[in-house]
Amino acid sequence: MITGFNLSKDVWRWNANVNIISVGCTVENNLIHGCHIGVELAPGDSAKINKNIISHVDTGIAMYGTKLSMISHNIISTILHTNNEYCIEMGGTGAGNTIMRNNLTHSYFGLSIYGAKQTIIKENNIANNKYGDFAYNRCSFFVKYRNNYWGGKTGPIVIQGIIPIFYPKPFGHIGEFDIPYYRIDWHPAKEPYDIPGMR
Repeated sequence: MITGFNLSKDVWRWNANVNIISVGCTVENNLIHGCHIGVELAPGDSAKINKNIISHVDTGIAMYGTKLSMISHNIISTILHTNNEYCIEMGGTGAGNTIMRNNLTHSYFGLSIYGAKQTIIKENNIANNKYGDFAYNRCSFFVKYRNNYWGGKTGPIVIQGIIPIFYPKPFGHIGEFDIPYYRIDWHPAKEPYDIPGMR
């Protein structure tokens, strides 16, 4: 368990304030700021990331290959330091992750989802992000969106994604065309959730 820390680091390039590679860790009630990634799960299976305040980062929480983890009641924002900022980034994650009751605001994009599966994203405040609420929703299957707050937008909310198809081209090159697909948050919240963060 990592709890009660004020974690800051002034080096911006390629570092994480908390890096988890083991199973069953809890990161709770921390103030995390001033780094490339606030909390990195790689894979960090069965983790609980709860009630942290994460700010002034390029990516708030990054999940790579993670499964069976709960991300809840975090307040995440960034400083808009680069063009690739996400409150939460998921890449190649396994099944059983839940992202619930987080405040995902004031970033370039609220979420980046690439290669995720069987993930539930519910009751989050996803609003006030510069370029949109989602950067990518790519190659992701069985991701469910439930009752999120989308900055006051009334539903249903359509979340667009793509599935890339690769094919051979002459001279050893590879071509790509994208098949669009959609997920829907059928009943978005009309008002933002009260998410207190740290106790």
